[in-house]
Amino acid sequence: MRLHSPKNFLAAKLRNQLIAQLVQHGTLSSDSTIAAMQKVPRHIFVPDISIQAAYEDRVVVTREHQGEVTSTLSQPSAVGRMLEDLQVSPGMRVLEIGTGTGYNAALLAELTGDPTLVTTVDIDRHMVDRAEQSLDVAGYQGIEVLCADGLAFASNILFDRIEVSVEAPFIAPGWVRSLRDQGLLLLPLSLKGQRYFTPALRKYSSCLRAESDSGCSFLEMRRDCDGGETTFQLPGLEQFGFIWESPGEFPEQAIVRALNSRRTTHPDLIVPLCAKAHIVLGHDATFTISSRVDSTLEKIGLYDQKSDSVCLLTGTVTKERMSVQSLNGHAAYTRVLRLLAAWRKLDSSRMGDRQILAFPADDTPIPDSDWHLISKPYYNLLVGPSLTKVKVD
Repeated sequence: MRLHSPKNFLAAKLRNQLIAQLVQHGTLSSDSTIAAMQKVPRHIFVPDISIQAAYEDRVVVTREHQGEVTSTLSQPSAVGRMLEDLQVSPGMRVLEIGTGTGYNAALLAELTGDPTLVTTVDIDRHMVDRAEQSLDVAGYQGIEVLCADGLAFASNILFDRIEVSVEAPFIAPGWVRSLRDQGLLLLPLSLKGQRYFTPALRKYSSCLRAESDSGCSFLEMRRDCDGGETTFQLPGLEQFGFIWESPGEFPEQAIVRALNSRRTTHPDLIVPLCAKAHIVLGHDATFTISSRVDSTLEKIGLYDQKSDSVCLLTGTVTKERMSVQSLNGHAAYTRVLRLLAAWRKLDSSRMGDRQILAFPADDTPIPDSDWHLISKPYYNLLVGPSLTKVKVD
């Protein structure tokens, strides 16, 4: 039985106002997701803040350790977009990786129609205990809440839907094994060091195909096992990390030569941040440079193998555009111009004609020229403009 008090009547009013805002903005559209978000009392899962703050469309920090944020209650608009893409129907069995406060697990319980069909996993015992308490108060005692490393988690039970509520470094094989054929795996996925990729991947035997990509951002996954990141250090540049998930070996010497060569700045070409994904995924030899000193600084490099030239895009999270430089020649810069021109022809707010496929690392087909390979542990990804070049059985 849920609580009834003046506070809860106020919460219901604020909740309806928030949902009306999300519907107006096009974030929510399905009756089931709207009904679930109307019913679940979000404020119960964040008792340390005001009811008004609980129903604002913003992220709420729920746990910090030594000055580092380790858990949050995600922004309602992001939660809603992911639930829309997950397409949960009554009677489905759902697994969530990243319990957090337990709020999203409660929403999943509403969508399935039965809390016992929902399993949620978190690595943090404190958050597991807190989520269990909040779920109990909110009336969702049947949800299974487990303390485990989500990246290594696998189940003997097959799930119809798996939702990862934290940013994953790769597609874990245990998740695919735990997913029914034709089921959906939805996860925020880091690709080539870039965030804001949240594909909903449909399972077809051993491979997966993205049906949507909401572009949400979440905290990085905490785990006990090896994350498998492909980060490199370069001599004399120890303050930077170089993330390379492109085909072949990281061209370390060529990159060092280019970074130490004469640079040409192109002040007339400013790359919008929203074009970044198309550029990064549209070229095989792409890498991301992260600063260990300034976490807001981001550099993206496109490497041209024939000329050993590099085009460097530089920006920060506080700016909407990235500046452009050519290093060791202009061939890579010319490639950026072509990619940017192609992006302008697309509907940049959606997936456009970009397709994302995932294949086992030891059974990935050789892509045609208009497809691009992203090398990952366990499951590689192919990104391309259509499904005509790679057949999915």
